[in-house]
Amino acid sequence: MAFPGDGAPNYYNFVLVVKGVRGNQARQVLKEVNKSGVPVDQVKYGYDVFYCRPVYSHISASCPNAEMLVDRLIQLPVHPRIGKTDIYRMGEIIGRIGDAF
Repeated sequence: MAFPGDGAPNYYNFVLVVKGVRGNQARQVLKEVNKSGVPVDQVKYGYDVFYCRPVYSHISASCPNAEMLVDRLIQLPVHPRIGKTDIYRMGEIIGRIGDAF
């Protein structure tokens, strides 16, 4: 990917999709990962599809793909202070929790 002028990428998270689980079970995986010390944005910030928020209650919508993604995405932090030890620890936590489901 080319960046204009002296531009450079600014990566701040690495996105994974939890496979093999759906709905409440997928959300439980995210909560367990977050509780184990790996920050998961959906849990931390309460992500949901926009039409499920009270402020948008006047909008009648259905987007199953968006709902599935909100349930199953894990966004891992990526920044210069994340070291190999952190990466291995996150991988171990996610693997252990994933195996439990």
